[in-house]
Amino acid sequence: MKKLKILCISHNSIYPPNFGGAIGIFYRLIYLKNRGHLISIIAPRPKNIKDMEKAESLFDDVFFYKMKPKIKKLVIAFKSLFFSYPFFVYRLEPCKTDKTEIKKFYDKIKPDIIFIEASYAYSVYSVLKEKIAEDNAKVIYVAHNIDYLSTLGVGKDEKKIFNKIFLYIQAYRQKKIELKIIKEVKNIFCVSIEELNFFKKNNPDCNIFWMPTILDVESQEADENFFDDFDFSKLKKYKYRILFTGDLSYASNIYALDWFIKEVFPILRKNSNVCFIIVGKSPVKELIEAVKQWEHIFLFSDVQSVSPFMDIADIVVVPMFNKFGIKIKLIEALKCGKKVVARPEGLIGANLLDIIPNSDSPTEFAQKCMDVLNNTIDFEPIWRKFNEMYDNDKVTNMIESELYKAVNED
Repeated sequence: MKKLKILCISHNSIYPPNFGGAIGIFYRLIYLKNRGHLISIIAPRPKNIKDMEKAESLFDDVFFYKMKPKIKKLVIAFKSLFFSYPFFVYRLEPCKTDKTEIKKFYDKIKPDIIFIEASYAYSVYSVLKEKIAEDNAKVIYVAHNIDYLSTLGVGKDEKKIFNKIFLYIQAYRQKKIELKIIKEVKNIFCVSIEELNFFKKNNPDCNIFWMPTILDVESQEADENFFDDFDFSKLKKYKYRILFTGDLSYASNIYALDWFIKEVFPILRKNSNVCFIIVGKSPVKELIEAVKQWEHIFLFSDVQSVSPFMDIADIVVVPMFNKFGIKIKLIEALKCGKKVVARPEGLIGANLLDIIPNSDSPTEFAQKCMDVLNNTIDFEPIWRKFNEMYDNDKVTNMIESELYKAVNED
């Protein structure tokens, strides 16, 4: 069949794939490229020049544009309170020069397919809308979440009152942009099976496809000096090691950690010699200070790879209260062959609620953890079912089928 020219308009830096949104986008594009499709990308510029060069070497063509400078974020945030665009779209808006270059980049590629990665990419998509319509190129909206509801969920988990109010306002403004895109497109790829009905309700004539996340853990490698940066000896005295991974500046992750540490971990400590390992990027000051006061809890921040921590973990916990989208930490742990216990909210979108041990009760959550640690729950059928559902090659086949269907539509 004809190899497709695919343009991805991303709201995240594509490389390195070391956090949720980037991971989901990166591996999907890599697997499609490995099938022979031409992959071009428009994305915010990474901070590291080596990351730019690496991304450019992996894909056929990449255009990086500058995000709003940090010094202007407060101004953008203030303006977004009074204008229709929300902060999360404003901050990704290219400058005038980049807008011109983006149009030239598009003309050079002439793509068959355009991925719009979430409603946050609207400011770039709007630059190209007329050209896309003229060329009759097929637009696919990739729904990583119901963005405005996800923002509301983060606002609910946020403890600081100013941030909470700000997020609620932004969610209201994000809803307008998000629904506008949803109602315009003919194809939606949704990473959360739970959210399919929302998109169908808002665009009944749209082709909507549940797209399980592609993630290749074997390719996530740290350099040879990685282990020298950490002292793992203090973790070896514990019988069991429990792991949590994620963005440690993200309010929903902080809320989940607070619940687990205060409500669940003390129960586990009474039953066994366990420690809790927290791994993630950009930890907030409150978390850094709190960890210093907690016994048997260890924080490792801004690491190159979570792989070494996965290797030493006996169990991974996903105690999320925010049900929107999917939790990459969940998919990553299961791909690594780790045992997982979660709150039900962390499993719904991934279609794993009936498969993975879960509870929203601290006592029951702790008991599930002990059952898993003591091998009274057999994970072999769980891993088998998961691997059938999230087989990278099978998912790529399904995506290709949907892409060709979109190209051939009237």
